[in-house]
Amino acid sequence: MFGSRDSQRQTSTAGVPLVPLSARTSQQSYSPKDERNPPPKGWPSGPRQCRPTVSDIVAELACDVVFIALSMLFLVFGFIVKTHDQAPVAQHGLLTQRLLEATKYGPTIFPILYAAVVGRAVKGFLSWRLERGERLGVLDLLAGSSTLVNAVTTQLTLRIASVAGPLLVVLWALSPLGGQASLRVMTVGNTTISRPDSFQYMVQNRSFAPFDTADDASEIAVIDGIFVASLLSPWKTKLSTVDTWGNVKIPMIEALENSLTSDSDGWYTPVATEMVYSSLIGTPIASIQDTDINTTLTIETSYWRLECPVLANADQPPNTNISESPWAAANGMSGTLASNTTYPRVMPSNETQLLAEESTPIPDDLSPRTIVYNTWDNDANYTKTGSICQIYTTYVEAEVSCAGLTCAASQLRRSTLPHPPAAWTFFDAGSFTWGHFASIFVALINGHSATATGVQLYFVDPQSPFDVNFDKALSTLAPQVYATRFAQLLNSVWAATVGMYAIPDGISAETASQDETTLEETYVAKYANATGTAIRSVEVIQCHNGWLAALSAASLVMVVASLAAPLLRALKHAPDFTLNVSTMVRDNPYVGLPATGSTLTSAERARLAKHMRVRFGDVAAEDEVGHIAVGSVGAGHHVARARKGRLYE
Repeated sequence: MFGSRDSQRQTSTAGVPLVPLSARTSQQSYSPKDERNPPPKGWPSGPRQCRPTVSDIVAELACDVVFIALSMLFLVFGFIVKTHDQAPVAQHGLLTQRLLEATKYGPTIFPILYAAVVGRAVKGFLSWRLERGERLGVLDLLAGSSTLVNAVTTQLTLRIASVAGPLLVVLWALSPLGGQASLRVMTVGNTTISRPDSFQYMVQNRSFAPFDTADDASEIAVIDGIFVASLLSPWKTKLSTVDTWGNVKIPMIEALENSLTSDSDGWYTPVATEMVYSSLIGTPIASIQDTDINTTLTIETSYWRLECPVLANADQPPNTNISESPWAAANGMSGTLASNTTYPRVMPSNETQLLAEESTPIPDDLSPRTIVYNTWDNDANYTKTGSICQIYTTYVEAEVSCAGLTCAASQLRRSTLPHPPAAWTFFDAGSFTWGHFASIFVALINGHSATATGVQLYFVDPQSPFDVNFDKALSTLAPQVYATRFAQLLNSVWAATVGMYAIPDGISAETASQDETTLEETYVAKYANATGTAIRSVEVIQCHNGWLAALSAASLVMVVASLAAPLLRALKHAPDFTLNVSTMVRDNPYVGLPATGSTLTSAERARLAKHMRVRFGDVAAEDEVGHIAVGSVGAGHHVARARKGRLYE
């Protein structure tokens, strides 16, 4: 059908044999009578226009719409994640769930979609450039760059250096990058939301007027229960930052000043090893009710400290006669508590009046109040240990930090506000205050007159103050240790008396008040206001901008590629050209196909000639020198398999 190979060849200027087009046309002309090589069914029998079929147009447009929509979805996904950055998960539960599901499937779907869309666009660009006329090296580079690896290996194999090469590598590198970006662009994390807030906390300068009555037995029972509960609390609780009821305990700043260094503003940061608390009972703080909120506020408070230089085994400390005026004393099972009250003192009704401009000025050298405490010692002779102490008020400013409902005094410094001299105490706020307080203190824990009570044993064993078998004597304690523990007991009883309902139940309208009139008439606590910051830790959607940029770039490339495919088809006039085997047999003199059908697209050609057998082998098997080409097998054509050792043109 094709004639002799000599008649088919023509030598080019470079010495390469060519087959003239006229020769190929005449050799490939199909005759209906040639039954050895019938044309494929449906093959065009004559000329026609280069126009795709309606079904092909519809199929291509459908693919374009699907690819554009899917490509846009990744852009929309990134946009939604960005617009909901830092959005609380609790408010967007369903959206968060859907977005997290999308991140799971993104790394699988994105590379597949990217390969389909971008590969289709690269093929369309190759066909368009081939129709316009392009260098063979560029066309081969485009044809070989179907993946990232192929884009690299094609350049190395062809040894072609061009601008298109790096661009193709970057183009295909966006595929795995976009897949990872779709996974990592969003996570669920925690963030803090802070807002200013107001708080109420119990203060110590409470009026003692309600106790100036004979009908206070019920209240004394409450005080007794709170105080005994604090003494009975586990050692872990005594060392804790809060008391049994969760009220924050205030450290003694004197202990911090002896061991730590303050910052430039006078603040000390307490550490556990240097912590000495002023009381077994802490300060109630209102508005802290949520376990998910961290709170920081600053409060002003005070406590008593003692100096007890005299400790003696005697019925009564030397140089004191507490049974006679000017001493006011109270006797109970825990011992005798007395104070000298006759020396000149400034005694306004409360601290506010004391600081008022019209009040009598208080001298800075005001003498401290003297307190005498005679108590049974835990020794074989049941003697008494007497102490003579001076009492002072320490005013501090405490920064309280709460993690949920657990609070601690995170920083402490001496108060910078104006206060009375340290020698002035709340006992000086009324003539009856000391007497009532002393009588409450000595009567809180009953027992045998010759047996040490929990109050007395606290001095020698704060961890187990009700262990009656403990035999260490009070007189063996160092004066500073004795003074610290005595102050803790006095501060605890005072806190229990001025906040008997606020301590176990917290600050509320029923347990505390700011109204001085109400405080004079009831047993409710006095509270002050404080401002602070409430910080809530919430789960939020987190957008990672670096991965968002990668996802956006890769998605934009997909969108552009999906839009470029139909545009490139519209610019073309020649049939579709696909680099497949069906295209390799186009206008091939060794393949038995009619000369017609040049307008067929690659897909049409592949469908019509799908049953034709071809071989890449020796099309000149009978000649002395072979020739390697693709040719049809059968129907008068003989294409032998290439053989090792044979010479080929």
